[in-house]
Amino acid sequence: MNELVNVTDKLVFKPAEISFDDTDIKRQLVELKSKYGNLVVSESNLKESKDTAKMLNKIAKDLDDARKDVKKEYNKPLKEFEGKVNDVRDEVRELRQNIVDQVNVFKEKERMKRKDAILTEIREEIAPNYNIAEDELEKISVEFNPSWWNNSSYTKEQRYNDIRTIFNQFNQEKEREEERKKQRKNNLQLIKLKLDSYDMADHYQSIKYDYIDNEMSIDDVLEKIDRLHEDIETKKAIEQAKIEEVKENLVEHNGQSYNQETGEKVQILQEITFTLQGSKEDIDQVAMLISKLGLKVLGKPERKEIVVND
Repeated sequence: MNELVNVTDKLVFKPAEISFDDTDIKRQLVELKSKYGNLVVSESNLKESKDTAKMLNKIAKDLDDARKDVKKEYNKPLKEFEGKVNDVRDEVRELRQNIVDQVNVFKEKERMKRKDAILTEIREEIAPNYNIAEDELEKISVEFNPSWWNNSSYTKEQRYNDIRTIFNQFNQEKEREEERKKQRKNNLQLIKLKLDSYDMADHYQSIKYDYIDNEMSIDDVLEKIDRLHEDIETKKAIEQAKIEEVKENLVEHNGQSYNQETGEKVQILQEITFTLQGSKEDIDQVAMLISKLGLKVLGKPERKEIVVND
């Protein structure tokens, strides 16, 4: 392979020399320090002090401008040299990058071949030994180490150890999840039985929500059911006590009951709440019977169709 000639072989470099006698400006600096070094600004010399500051600023600017002019000329040959070298350097880098990009494409193809081969090996030879299903392997694959696909950074033994660890951890978590599901199912059955024992089946969905969505412990849920039952029974007892108090204040006259204090006519009725299921014709007959008997329907009845599999 031919190489570019060595740059230094074709380079003629003569270090630039700058000669500058600073004797005069240093002498002038001493004079300026002697004259203005101990200047104290006061109200009487304020204007002169401002003029002096402007004069000193101009001297400093003139010195800096002279430095910049010399530096600009001094750097001219360097910039010309850098421009020529950088142009060639950039094109050489472009040539290199073209080759590097192709090499990287080839390396990535080889890496993907190794990946496919390793995944096939895992799927066909290793996963079955751990009872890992295809869909489960898809989930687990996010934990695979990308270094496995490299040519030499990971040995086969290291990879096998990692895979065994990942599969064992997955199976352990799967067993724990199955146990949680089983326990959840048993607890829901326990909740249902307890609600049924209190005749509170209509509270099942709200209690189930507390247990599953609000993540209440089964002990807390059962305790909540007990408290809810106590509240319901207490409310019933209070309502029944009020009814008994009304009954005690009733008097009978001509087969009618009256409040002996107010004289108002009072009826003691019963209220029942339930849900009926039946054919449209059966429900229509029940509705007609309710109307015929003069029974009062509280609230708006809701009729809907349902599917029941015999």
